[in-house]
Amino acid sequence: MSEVRQPSNLVAMLLCVVPGLGQVYLDHILLGAVFFAGWITSTNGLFLAHNLQSANTDLIHQVALVSLILVYIGSTWHAYALSYGTDRGLLARDRRSLLRDALVAYLRDDLDDAAQRLEQAIDLDVDWQDPDPLFHLGVVMLRLAERRAGSADLDGARAARRRSQWAFRTCLSRDTFKKWRAEIKRETKRMRKLLDETSRFKRSTISERLLDADTVTASFPELRESASIPISRLNEDAPPLEGMPRTRLTPRPFNRKRLEQRLAEADALNDADTV
Repeated sequence: MSEVRQPSNLVAMLLCVVPGLGQVYLDHILLGAVFFAGWITSTNGLFLAHNLQSANTDLIHQVALVSLILVYIGSTWHAYALSYGTDRGLLARDRRSLLRDALVAYLRDDLDDAAQRLEQAIDLDVDWQDPDPLFHLGVVMLRLAERRAGSADLDGARAARRRSQWAFRTCLSRDTFKKWRAEIKRETKRMRKLLDETSRFKRSTISERLLDADTVTASFPELRESASIPISRLNEDAPPLEGMPRTRLTPRPFNRKRLEQRLAEADALNDADTV
């Protein structure tokens, strides 16, 4: 397992004087940006309430003051929960145990159990710095995608493949020493091969459904109509009949002049019958 940086609890708490800086120090940058934006907005509201000449200054002052207090409480509580309130040594031991159990499950070909344990190990990485569980999760989910595609579970294969892509992207963002980059490149090639096989399987499945149908819809652009043509089923075990033409699922193209001539003949016959 990769060695992760151990942040200083005291520094994280001292940075909470400005809401958001403690979260940025603990690598929770997006949440830090939210707290910082709330602090700026609340401070600006207090400034406007003291300088504006309006009847609503008291309301603005109250709302800004309550927002500022909530931002400070939220920022300080979150930083404390991730610093003094978190036993990183215990989390690291649990993460190593889960990673070891996941690899054992993977070697036993129990991919579902391996994926579940790796997800738990990722959740225990509160500092978002350990790339190892993410890489192994990407590999496991890719194997699950291959297995589900082989059993015709295309939706399950697609979901597993997306989770694998997320795991690989996140692993690259946390892999500062680039130790998994070559392996991820190799697994990405494997994923592309799986995509090609899945697309071929979908095309073959559509063809099989078409051949298994009792009727096929043929469209006639010249007539602006469509018709359902019955398809006779043959016994697959029976030998082919000699001289029997091969079944066509699509009509032959029409000659427009011949079609108009036949339509005129049909209209003439109809007129003769009515007379």
